[in-house]
Amino acid sequence: MTSSPGMALPILTIFQDATVGLISLMFKPYLPFDLAGVNSMVRIAVALNDKENGPTQADGRAPSLVAFNEKEWYIGASEWVANDHVKSGSYVDVVVHQEDDGAGQEPAYMQVLGHDDAVCVAYIGQTWPDGQQRGWLGDVGRACGKRWFFSNVEVGEQKYMPDCTWLDRDHAKDGTDALENIEAAAMQIHMQDFTNLTGPYPTDPSYYCTYPATLFVRDYDYEFRLEWFEHKIPSRSRIAFWKDHGFRSKRRSPHPHRRRPRPSRRSPALRSKLVSSTHEKHSAKALCGSDTSHGPDFVSHSEGLFCDMGTKRVWPLCKTTEEVEVGCYDWESHGLVTREGKEGRDYADVEEWA
Repeated sequence: MTSSPGMALPILTIFQDATVGLISLMFKPYLPFDLAGVNSMVRIAVALNDKENGPTQADGRAPSLVAFNEKEWYIGASEWVANDHVKSGSYVDVVVHQEDDGAGQEPAYMQVLGHDDAVCVAYIGQTWPDGQQRGWLGDVGRACGKRWFFSNVEVGEQKYMPDCTWLDRDHAKDGTDALENIEAAAMQIHMQDFTNLTGPYPTDPSYYCTYPATLFVRDYDYEFRLEWFEHKIPSRSRIAFWKDHGFRSKRRSPHPHRRRPRPSRRSPALRSKLVSSTHEKHSAKALCGSDTSHGPDFVSHSEGLFCDMGTKRVWPLCKTTEEVEVGCYDWESHGLVTREGKEGRDYADVEEWA
């Protein structure tokens, strides 16, 4: 069975209860006529961006791409001189040029390279030169222990909203961030492993967190400055297929019974942003209770809870005087209310997901 652009594409994902299942993904990327049959196209959808230059900025540089065939041979890449930007809750279509090294070949493996502007990837849709399609959902990063956040990006007829996976190349590497060792700068995906077109599939979630299915990489040494002899994309000699993730071994916690998750260091952009949601899937309790969640403060209206991501502490929304006695979050004025007084939150950006 093959897929064609515009058809519902069955994508394997890992749900919040750690089960593996299928979600339909529909996308219609535009591949110019003169590129069809030779190159491939990739759609990258993001939920949040974390641009350092201003707390209300949502734009971020789209990840760069490198493609390999099933034999793990380099066959092409996106234009590294390009500076494509993608907005929060939106997507960008990127051409992977294969005309020089792999015209018409199937890009079975794809490296997705994060830049210094962190992006949280909700889904990836890929169209091969022959029109076949593959996909990947951001739920995988959360299930595999990488940094994640919720998204309001809807996919398929079910209007499913996957979580998103953070990619950030320049996050703290100096020991100032307690969770820096789980930050992925890039990932290498075997796209076929996530598109069930033929029948049975592995149901063990761990299968999708390791090579060959998905390899999350802590850092990479590619330089995006092209040499004088390179036209648009890097030459084969500068590219490497990955089989080692580069993460340090996880050390045992000196406090095995400590229950509150450790907060990670956040940029000014994330500290000055608040996101709220009415969707039951978006649980403030689950977000604050996760060791690997990362992003702005969050309000779940369905739960009536506020998640302070700076401390990983959950507060009820203010409704009664009893809640004020124990502390609560006032949605109208955006501040914490306790018996000692009110702590205002000067959010520069409040985003509401209805």
